[in-house]
Amino acid sequence: MSNERTFDKKWGEFYDGLKKTTKLGMMYNYVFIVYRFSFVCIAFYWYDHVALQLAVFTLTSQFYCMYLWHTKPFVDYKVNIQEIFNEVTVMCVIYHCLCFTDFVLDAGAKF
Repeated sequence: MSNERTFDKKWGEFYDGLKKTTKLGMMYNYVFIVYRFSFVCIAFYWYDHVALQLAVFTLTSQFYCMYLWHTKPFVDYKVNIQEIFNEVTVMCVIYHCLCFTDFVLDAGAKF
């Protein structure tokens, strides 16, 4: 019992609002940081490779959305739905970015 109190005192704010019943749910903050860091690194280091950027953006966004759907890491149902909605919106934006790349050969359709 004292170990749980010590853990809550030390790390309670870090896990506030998350379900503490599963390890995958408690890993939300780490998964979120890795997801955003990979997004930034891809944008900065692969700026010449638009097709590769979009492919990796699409995959990471899909995996993150699957993680959110599978684990539902938040205690509040509305927060879970909001996070999933945000990721679906990000995926829609990424899919629309395909229209402005070299995948579309017709310049009139591209712009």
